[in-house]
Amino acid sequence: MRKSIALFLTLSFLIIAFVLIAAIMKYFQKATSKDMLFISQNSVIIKNTLDILKDMDINSSDKLEEITGSFPISSKDGEFRAVIDINPINSININDFLENNKTNPNIDRLLDFLAYKYDIKDILYLKDLILDTIDKDLDERSTNSEIILQNPLFQNSKIYNYDQFKTILNYYVKATDDKNVYKVPWKEYFNFEFTQLYEPNKDILSLNEQNETKFNIISIEKAKHFFIKIGIQYAYTNEQNISILYDLKTKKAKKIENYPLY
Repeated sequence: MRKSIALFLTLSFLIIAFVLIAAIMKYFQKATSKDMLFISQNSVIIKNTLDILKDMDINSSDKLEEITGSFPISSKDGEFRAVIDINPINSININDFLENNKTNPNIDRLLDFLAYKYDIKDILYLKDLILDTIDKDLDERSTNSEIILQNPLFQNSKIYNYDQFKTILNYYVKATDDKNVYKVPWKEYFNFEFTQLYEPNKDILSLNEQNETKFNIISIEKAKHFFIKIGIQYAYTNEQNISILYDLKTKKAKKIENYPLY
């Protein structure tokens, strides 16, 4: 019992390291042994993390930078290990590739860059597969680019998650025998749900002299919504993985997942 309390206190002290308060400690001081039998460790961590975030006043880029990063910790005996990652959402919603029946030139340019960097053989066909998945019609941009016509169970009108995107990649590989698409770290560039705002009058994507990508995310001071992703990985009796998508402006969690797929 005492060891369990200490583990959560350790996690709480980690949160203090980036300006979070030790609400977990207060909770466990009031908990009885009988209560503890019915408490989910994940539920407690999620609840207290959200409560703590609500009390934080993160309203500037400087304050955001203070809590951004990866923070590892472990107990002295090594039985408890945890890593908390806090980072702004800086990937592009791939569904924004098609806006009002027009392709987004920034995303188009990013896909061209990835094709060049990872030697994707037929980027035009891959683009068509993506666009024909996002749009709502069944018209093919190129031969066999409308996957739902070949697979009636395939979801159309949006790319909903990474598993569906992998289906697109697998379909492309089967059609072209080009496995280079698997080399692309797609998770670094794209998400499927949330569009972070970008600086007005600027391209959302730019390349530096080393040909590396940079996303021009709007500053937190100017944004109406500003999403950060909080990843909590910890191990005690077994490995746990929690992902929280949080809007710093509205102080609300948009998504909470255990063992996220993406």
